[in-house]
Amino acid sequence: MKNRLPLVVSLVFTALLILGFSIPFGTLPALGPFFHPTQGFLANAETSPVRGAVTIRTGLTHQPVSVYYDDRQVPHIFAQNDHDLYFAQGFVTARDRLFQMELQIRAASGKLSEWLGEGQLERDRYQRRLGMAYGAELKLQEVLKDTTIFNAVQAYANGVNAYIRTL
Repeated sequence: MKNRLPLVVSLVFTALLILGFSIPFGTLPALGPFFHPTQGFLANAETSPVRGAVTIRTGLTHQPVSVYYDDRQVPHIFAQNDHDLYFAQGFVTARDRLFQMELQIRAASGKLSEWLGEGQLERDRYQRRLGMAYGAELKLQEVLKDTTIFNAVQAYANGVNAYIRTL
């Protein structure tokens, strides 16, 4: 009987572990599917860092744009005009931080509960009372008056949208 005790303890521990990884905890997802190597969050991890120079050719830039990624994955953009520079900045930012961009928009405009559930409702109400979305709309109206700034913002947004179309 003493020889079977470690086996029984191991089986019970394994069963509890499987059960524990299968049950969600409040607003947190079940850990098993969350850590799944091909379908969980790890599937979105960057598998191979970009090294060296990358050329952006989308048909939306006036000239080819080179982006050099250094050993710390910091992009250095080389463009021959401002439009292409802002376009490439939008493209690169979306490539590296699209989720963060979307999350920050939702956080500032009081729409996090759409993604994260009812636990964020109070925070969303607070953000809406602050009026960040309204303030952004007012600022956009000011931007539209200055063609130089408007063209820069438009080129950046076009770069973000160009990256999204590659997904």
